[in-house]
Amino acid sequence: MAMRKIAFVNQHEGGGATAVCRALESAVRAEGHVVWSAPSADAPDAEALLKGLRAFGPDVIHAHCFYNAYGPEVAAEMAEIAPLVFTVHDTYPVNSFTEACWTCDHNAWCWACPDVPVWKRPVSTYRVVERRRRESAWKALVGVHGRFGAGRVTIVWPSGWMKERCAKTALAELPDVVAPYGVDLERYRPRLGARAFIGEGSGLLVVAAANMYAPGDRRKGIHVLLEAWTDLVRPTFPDARLNVLGSVHGHTAPDGVRFLGSIDPEHVPLHFAAADLSVLPTLGDNCPMSVLESLASGCPVVATRVGGIPEVVDEGETGWLAAPDDVESLSAALIDALARDSERRRRALRARMVAESRFGFDAWMALHRRLYGI
Repeated sequence: MAMRKIAFVNQHEGGGATAVCRALESAVRAEGHVVWSAPSADAPDAEALLKGLRAFGPDVIHAHCFYNAYGPEVAAEMAEIAPLVFTVHDTYPVNSFTEACWTCDHNAWCWACPDVPVWKRPVSTYRVVERRRRESAWKALVGVHGRFGAGRVTIVWPSGWMKERCAKTALAELPDVVAPYGVDLERYRPRLGARAFIGEGSGLLVVAAANMYAPGDRRKGIHVLLEAWTDLVRPTFPDARLNVLGSVHGHTAPDGVRFLGSIDPEHVPLHFAAADLSVLPTLGDNCPMSVLESLASGCPVVATRVGGIPEVVDEGETGWLAAPDDVESLSAALIDALARDSERRRRALRARMVAESRFGFDAWMALHRRLYGI
């Protein structure tokens, strides 16, 4: 296998997109390829990034959430340097990361944006300016692809929903592939004794892996889950327990709930393997890694019917789907799942089978090898 030079350009912050990027970096480095990563101390801004890329001389650049660190305009300039793979993890190409932008169907030019108070909409041009800025960057990227020809730019959509969400942007004009993320099936798998290892006893156990970064942060739906658990789920199953993996701000853990915060990444698979059920009440998402990790662990999922989730959670086979931002719908799904032991176990077995056939890291990595020319 010929050695390749691969550059990865991402964001400063963590999250699922960063975990995906790091997994790809580790895999290609382990195969003997040379990796260059940004952001870094040597590439603090767009000018330094482009200088560093030119000095590295990559065979291919894989861009993830680069716009958080360098702005969207850098996309076309990266494609001038080397063939570019761009994985779209969120709704930024449309306009924003906010809850409203995940589901809004009124923002062809972002007029009447729900994030702008009604009394400011007639005079506020912020969303329109930002949308045009992004669209200008994507049109420039299309222009570079047109000059260089086939293979210069490839868009990777982790869900068909994300592709459709960006259908009104210039990105839709570029060659693309729809591919859900891959999960390490050895790391995330059913495990005997997982409960004992994390100190959990018998009884119904539910796990939620999500962050609520500020009291007003609604996107992952933790506020909906806590209300559903307190008002309806806990009274129905007084001995059931809910562990929340991640940061939760603005709430105190109610009875039967533990906020575990950020835990050792090596222990996350044990929490999924130990649980009877996982829950993700998100109000907007693409292809959540926590859902794939849960399925691989043989843990059926209760999740909301948003974004790309229905593409990976087969209702009636690997989990239950509920309406977003709906306490009663989420409660009904959780209660049904917790009440039906044999059905939950059947879906647990099916979850692992589906993960093995559709979401394995090896098959996902094989796709990226082709994109990298390996």
